[in-house]
Amino acid sequence: MKRIVTLVLMTLIGGYGAAQAQTPMEMEMATKMESEAQDFLGLKWGAGIGVMGRFGGDKAVEKASIVGTDKKIVHVEEEGDLRPQVFLEMHAFVGGGKVKEWREYQRKKAAYEMEMTRLKARERQAAQDRTEETESAKKAMADLKWPAMPKELPEIGFGPFIALQSSGDSAIDALALGVMWGFRKIPSDSLSVNIGIGVSVDPSVQVLAKGFKEGNSPPNNETAVRFKKEGRFGWALMASFTF
Repeated sequence: MKRIVTLVLMTLIGGYGAAQAQTPMEMEMATKMESEAQDFLGLKWGAGIGVMGRFGGDKAVEKASIVGTDKKIVHVEEEGDLRPQVFLEMHAFVGGGKVKEWREYQRKKAAYEMEMTRLKARERQAAQDRTEETESAKKAMADLKWPAMPKELPEIGFGPFIALQSSGDSAIDALALGVMWGFRKIPSDSLSVNIGIGVSVDPSVQVLAKGFKEGNSPPNNETAVRFKKEGRFGWALMASFTF
């Protein structure tokens, strides 16, 4: 019964290659190993914290006021650049060390499954037509070898990521795209620490309005600071965790 359950689980998660093992224990270990590799390499969500900087443009300002009695000046109380931000990111690791071996194994496994499906269809057709192609198809299936599974799980990987930063006022405050590196201390553990760097797009950065400049007198003797919103490209650096 245990052997049957193991084979069913292998089929469900695509671990057919584990069926090449000779014992139920070997099949179970191979299936578990492939599942853990897929968990690291697949499209995953992560939560993290990061900072965004600007390539140019005016300094982002969160809070400013006009101070002074005889000579009034604009005083920036809280800047908006390089402030920690909470991100939700999605990434996929496509390269790096053992990742390449596992990606190659997945490619060969997919090719094997496609060829096996073609040969089975050829065998069924030959059986219906009662031709000698039946034995030829059976021999071709017997000669078809399942690709060898890598012996070690990936610990480090890199690939593209996309990150979103939002707040209660806006569904999306900023967007970041770039490259992320992932690290697992224990290869079989689902927890990974990820570091990403890329470019950011913030469609609504608050800056001082025209005529207002920190340390200068306000235009037209105005008594309150005015702001404006502008879009901005910049850079993003973040760290995230995948569980």
